[in-house]
Amino acid sequence: MGRSIVGAVGLAVVIASTALVDPGSARSTAFRATTYEEVSATLAALEVLAGVGLVVAAVTLLSERSTATLGSLVVVTSAAWFAPVWVGWEGGTPLVRSVGLVVAPLLPALVLVVAAWIPPATAGVGRVALIVLVAVSTLATAGMSTALALVRDPIRDRYCWSDCTANAFLVHDDAVLARRLSVVVLGLGATCGVLAALVGTVRLARAVSVARRRSGPSLAAAAVAGLALAAYALARVYEPSEAPDRPLYEWLFVSRALALLGLAAALVWLFRRPRLVRGLVTRLAVDLERSAAGGGLGHVLAGALGDPRLRLGYPLGKRIIDSDGRPLAHPVRRVTPIVGDEGVVALVESDATSVDALERELGPAAHLALGNERLRAEALARLADVTASRARIVETADTARRRMERDLHDGAQQRMLALTYDLRVALTLAESSGDERAAVSLREALDQAIAASQELRDIAHGIFPAELATSGLEAALESLADLRPLRLAVELRPGRRYRPDVETAAYAVVAEAAEDGNELDVTLAELDGALHVTVEADVQWGDRLVRLEDRVGAAGGSVRASGRRLEAILPVPPPAETSSP
Repeated sequence: MGRSIVGAVGLAVVIASTALVDPGSARSTAFRATTYEEVSATLAALEVLAGVGLVVAAVTLLSERSTATLGSLVVVTSAAWFAPVWVGWEGGTPLVRSVGLVVAPLLPALVLVVAAWIPPATAGVGRVALIVLVAVSTLATAGMSTALALVRDPIRDRYCWSDCTANAFLVHDDAVLARRLSVVVLGLGATCGVLAALVGTVRLARAVSVARRRSGPSLAAAAVAGLALAAYALARVYEPSEAPDRPLYEWLFVSRALALLGLAAALVWLFRRPRLVRGLVTRLAVDLERSAAGGGLGHVLAGALGDPRLRLGYPLGKRIIDSDGRPLAHPVRRVTPIVGDEGVVALVESDATSVDALERELGPAAHLALGNERLRAEALARLADVTASRARIVETADTARRRMERDLHDGAQQRMLALTYDLRVALTLAESSGDERAAVSLREALDQAIAASQELRDIAHGIFPAELATSGLEAALESLADLRPLRLAVELRPGRRYRPDVETAAYAVVAEAAEDGNELDVTLAELDGALHVTVEADVQWGDRLVRLEDRVGAAGGSVRASGRRLEAILPVPPPAETSSP
């Protein structure tokens, strides 16, 4: 309510002041102008534009709780800009014209205050020094302007041009003291203008790159406005005969109006983003799909604060995760916590953040949006943990299978081959010696040894096919086709290899389907960054489908079964490009 009242007062000031402007009132040379607006329509338009621009900026700032103070300062600044209109209002009451005389000299000091108040706030000892400097300069200017009103009789002022009849605050007429105080007031105005330029320039130079991108235009505009006001004050010291139709003062007026209009535009530009950001945050708070597709709140904050390197993380145990549940590296820049009812909700890593800035950028919907995104991030992180755990279990089982296959191949199979060789030698000797009875027994033993060796080979191949590791998926499936009734169609680049877990999962799908001994139609194809393994057969999947989902899921893929058709989709990197000789 207080901010609305101040904004309404400022708007009333604009309306009342512009009512005094007569854009078409270009006077004859015999007429003595009391305001710049009476010289030309151009100056009148500049007067109104600068004042209205300041009030628009003030209303914009007043709409934000965190910038209400700065908005109030801009309202007072707009009033000080219009104060000369009150002074030159020949039909106005003496009190209003006298108030204008006191307020008008405060404009440079108010611009200095605005330059010091533009965010981000100065920290540490520099902040205290800046506050003291601004307070002393402003109070000194206000005190001297009030003292001048107490001793200045406009009728006896030889340089009077705007209000030469009314001073409701006159207590003691002293023309000499009034002239000296006029010089002091103008000197303070010039000093405040120069200080505003220095404050804006120094703060702009010392700001981090992120803050410079956001607040740079406002600080630069405040510096330019300070220089324009300082030039006007110095001109009045060395050329006290001010007249609005003199080229010097006409150009000084134009420079002041344009500088303040630029400052108003820069302030509006600086604070136009929070409302847009809050609207987007509000939508993201209830739309998780849009949040994920748009990069989440981290992307919104990065754009709002002008920091493309900004990172938004969520504490999860001893880890910090991003919006997609991935772990974040240890922060290397300043971290600002966002605290909710249950403690720290999120962490923002950026050189341009502060608690006030985050509250301004995010708005009331922040905690709801952050809560939703945090729940999503935690779910994705736990899903990633489960997937990684499943992959570790599968990898452990595959390692054991490889070891068993190697042990069978290097141990039992070699012994069976040696036994078969010995039986063949013994059979040859028995047949050559004519011992038919021994030959029959050895022939039966040899047949059983060959059958046992083949069964052992099948068992080893079922545990883990050696071709899969040595020659790849296609070779392993062709070897399986020698043992099972399957028709294999391969639509892959020759020699194409994949990660071991992908090849093992793809082979497991076909081997599982071939266990029943039914005829299979198997197709291998790579489409859109994924390996598609399609099996068509009369198979009752049952519990085997669960095993395949675990196996394929551990490799990051998925399984779809419909009728006679089962398809496993496994993500794979694109094939490496080979340059032609």
